[in-house]
Amino acid sequence: MKIEVMHTKSVADLNKESQKLRAKLAGLRKDLLVNDVKENSQIRKARKDVARLETLINEKELSVSEGDKS
Repeated sequence: MKIEVMHTKSVADLNKESQKLRAKLAGLRKDLLVNDVKENSQIRKARKDVARLETLINEKELSVSEGDKS
């Protein structure tokens, strides 16, 4: 998913997307164990996408909490 698209989504939507990606990553890891993965790079891409989503979620949550304090 493109970062521009991620920025337009709400925190709840980002959390749902993160859960989907984590499930996909778990499936890829399982497939790796049974030698069913076509491309090993899919695992790396999924991990990076999860990290991007989690970072964006944290940034959005911090900006909301800092906005409440002011």
